[in-house]
Amino acid sequence: MEYISFIFNWTDHPVGQLHLFAAYLALATGPVVFFRRKGTLSHRILGYVFIISMLTLNVSALTRYTLTGSFNFFHFAALFSLATLIPGLVYAWRARMHKSPRAWMTHGILMSWAYFGLVMAFIAETVTRRFPFLLNGETAWFKFFAFLIPVMALTAWWTNRQVRRHVVRTG
Repeated sequence: MEYISFIFNWTDHPVGQLHLFAAYLALATGPVVFFRRKGTLSHRILGYVFIISMLTLNVSALTRYTLTGSFNFFHFAALFSLATLIPGLVYAWRARMHKSPRAWMTHGILMSWAYFGLVMAFIAETVTRRFPFLLNGETAWFKFFAFLIPVMALTAWWTNRQVRRHVVRTG
């Protein structure tokens, strides 16, 4: 029951609402950026929308500790997201400055994995909201990861396949 009250507190809070809006915006813009022609003005504009929304949702996630009262897996995931997102942006700037195909490729790979993290967060959030018992009791994290790890493996396989198909070939 403790987790259910967290859900309502988080989504009723302005930071939670901003987080949710930014997450939906990033979920919507990510695939559009990925599948559109690269290097166009619309790619850059939508890319910045994606980056700003991702930064917003990661920072907002790092400011809230109401689920467990301390740093937990979701905070670690936000840091992992930032660890792919920020270098991905830096590689885009570097690629534009130096006209480096390798930097473009690295940018595409990092941004693809940033989106992978977002999709995994969406799946984890959806499952724990629909099945809150996964985060209750002494075996809460075990149950959570028993579900999440196979889903992560399948999603990582699909992401890697898409990166090989759409990013590596453009480099």
